[in-house]
Amino acid sequence: MITAMLRAARLDATFFEQVEADPSAMAQARGVVTAGGLLFGLGAAFRIMLEGSAVGTGGAAMLVVAGIVAAWVGWWLWSAVALWVGTTITFGPATEADLGQLLRTLGFATAPLALGVLQWLPAVGGALAATALLWTLASATVAVRQALDFTTARAVATLIIGWLLHAVVLGALFAWAWMTATPVG
Repeated sequence: MITAMLRAARLDATFFEQVEADPSAMAQARGVVTAGGLLFGLGAAFRIMLEGSAVGTGGAAMLVVAGIVAAWVGWWLWSAVALWVGTTITFGPATEADLGQLLRTLGFATAPLALGVLQWLPAVGGALAATALLWTLASATVAVRQALDFTTARAVATLIIGWLLHAVVLGALFAWAWMTATPVG
């Protein structure tokens, strides 16, 4: 799985084509999404504990769980929205895909989220978390381009529309987790 994550993180278009065509890659895609969410959530929990927040171990655990849940919800929602947008709004003459293809390719595209485990590092942690998110967007661009047989411009348009829709849902989930993990007063 690590080799596959590295190929996805390197934005390897051939790799994404292989994943698109291989239904058996779904189990690995689920593992990549889970690992990315877990590691990003752990990084957030460590960062908050190091900043001296009184979240406690229960609050830290909630952030880890929120990272995994957000990764899964985001993955499914982003895949479904990207499929809908890509096949109804931004489609091209060669566009043909199903939800499984988007789930597999976008699942692997989340591999850079693993870098989020380092967000607890003083002075560079925030930049590393932002890098993980931006890198994931770059990887998702290649994933969507390959899955929907698009140009890069169509993939970017599809992802912008889809990302805005799914960011609202994820933002609400993380806001809930943050309020749950941070004591009032």
